[in-house]
Amino acid sequence: MDAFRDFRAWLFLSLSLLAAPLCASPVVLQPQPVGSSSNEGFEIILLITPDPDWEAKWNTPPTVAPQFNTADQLEIGEQVTILPFYINPMPDAQGEVRITCQFTITAPDGQQLLDKDAKLCADGGLVGSPTSVRLAPHYFKFIGESTDAPGLWQFGVTMTDEVRGVSVSTGASITLIHTPQ
Repeated sequence: MDAFRDFRAWLFLSLSLLAAPLCASPVVLQPQPVGSSSNEGFEIILLITPDPDWEAKWNTPPTVAPQFNTADQLEIGEQVTILPFYINPMPDAQGEVRITCQFTITAPDGQQLLDKDAKLCADGGLVGSPTSVRLAPHYFKFIGESTDAPGLWQFGVTMTDEVRGVSVSTGASITLIHTPQ
């Protein structure tokens, strides 16, 4: 029993010493241009792309997987598009799906600039495989303007599979940089 107690003391001391530098350091949030999450088989993805031709990349035959570029920083005057995707919605007995989406935008100072009520993102018959990646019809563009605060901008989405009765949230973020002229 003494050996076990000594091991616990050594483990506690070791972990405490390892954690000390982490506790003393300020937390710096890093941009994350892609976020994903799942619950009970329903999965969502939020992607920030600088691609001006993202729609052409998306509108390809099902056998062609679109390739999107991502961005983790943005300068004044540049634009990105925030794309929400969902996978594996559950159809009801009639083969219908119902997905709602709620979006948030949080500025670097923590202020929520957008927190809209849930919007209908899918309502109707499920065409194709449930495991196909589907683009929600509500997406938005973000343009870095000189009046926007520099720093980490966070975008969030919560999608609810109404048939399955589950909600899933994820987020993506980008750093807005003010470059001196």
